[in-house]
Amino acid sequence: MKNLILVSFLFLSTVLFGQIKIEKNKGYKVDKSLALSFFKTINEYRKKEGLAPYIWSEDWYNSSLQTSEYLATNSLWGHYGEGYPKNMKTEMIVGMVLLPKNEFLHTQKFVSDSCLNQFLNSPYHSFHITMNLYSEKSKTQNVLFGQSYFDLPCSKYLGISCVVIDYGHYKEVQFMYRASSDNFCGKFVTTIKTK
Repeated sequence: MKNLILVSFLFLSTVLFGQIKIEKNKGYKVDKSLALSFFKTINEYRKKEGLAPYIWSEDWYNSSLQTSEYLATNSLWGHYGEGYPKNMKTEMIVGMVLLPKNEFLHTQKFVSDSCLNQFLNSPYHSFHITMNLYSEKSKTQNVLFGQSYFDLPCSKYLGISCVVIDYGHYKEVQFMYRASSDNFCGKFVTTIKTK
């Protein structure tokens, strides 16, 4: 029961306040190669499901990376609460712990497949992976979000950033997924504090 209360508190904190403070890290590195691997894995899944692939957006990648670095620098987890690009349709975050004793498992494919499965098994994230692409005929789609149906905007362009955060005794991969019907996100500035 205590664990259920703690998990519920953490979830509500993230939903209501945008971010939660997490363990202080020893630093992080950006891994664009892993981000591109995850993007490829998502599109391979979409192809198997008969869906058109997302189009990579360097602009959305840079936008998500800026926020990922801000969160990692300040030992935060969650969605950045202010200054979102106005035309952003979707932001999702997923993480995976990398334990030193299992380092042989940490291939790009394994990490990408594992994080995709986390999204697909979440009632609040899976539909973003399986939605139709934005078009003049398909601007929104009625999808199941948790336990209710909503008309949500479709996206076409996707940028995913990846940071690997070092906590000393383990590392964590964090992906930030941002999508929109527009390829250009416009001016977006996050003030990144230095450690």
